[in-house]
Amino acid sequence: MRWAGAADLRFAAHIAIVPHCGWIPRELATTGSPILFLLAELDDQSPPDDCVRHADRLRKAGNPDVAVHLYKGVHHGWEVLGAVPHFDRRAENFAKCRAILDEDGTSTAPDGTLVPANKSRAWAEATCITLGGWCCGGNEAHKTRATGDVVDFLRKHGF
Repeated sequence: MRWAGAADLRFAAHIAIVPHCGWIPRELATTGSPILFLLAELDDQSPPDDCVRHADRLRKAGNPDVAVHLYKGVHHGWEVLGAVPHFDRRAENFAKCRAILDEDGTSTAPDGTLVPANKSRAWAEATCITLGGWCCGGNEAHKTRATGDVVDFLRKHGF
């Protein structure tokens, strides 16, 4: 993104682990590099349905190499091994945050409010960030499956 000083960067592949997809770019064209979303079925902080829809929009916008893996029965932070799933009442929760991000860093809220790039955090704190969410609970089975999914994805794309 131009506003972040990243207009000339190009990654060979993108792998997003439980990303927040409620705040998405208006411009859906990509560099064409493959993209993999690793999502948690029970994620109440970064709802997976938002990313499933976003992945579909990216494919429809011209990047056929967008894949989604939804891990059943796991929460946000499932990749953290050993921790028992727990409710963290202090966790910042962006699940209600929705906006469209423009190339200049400006965001447009669902109600049409234009949010300057340097005010997006303050806007989110005032309008949509809540506290609390379920976290963690990853185990070796999750790690093994996700690692295999990532390796398969990268091999499929020539890595």
